[in-house]
Amino acid sequence: MCRNVGLVDRAVRVIAGSMLVLWAVAVLGLLDADLGGVLAVAAGLLLMITGVLGFCPAYVPLRLSTCEREGR
Repeated sequence: MCRNVGLVDRAVRVIAGSMLVLWAVAVLGLLDADLGGVLAVAAGLLLMITGVLGFCPAYVPLRLSTCEREGR
């Protein structure tokens, strides 16, 4: 698995994902099994996982990468 998510993109994903999970738990009622809360947590976890791994499957078919090119 080749990395396709750069450092800034990774940081933004982890921060945004964490905030989304916290917001879902605090406001959307994840603890009450509200659908909106569950979906928000799922999206937040997906952002955090792709940020930590440095790989985004959605970038592959689009041939996108936010990584710096080696040799620069």
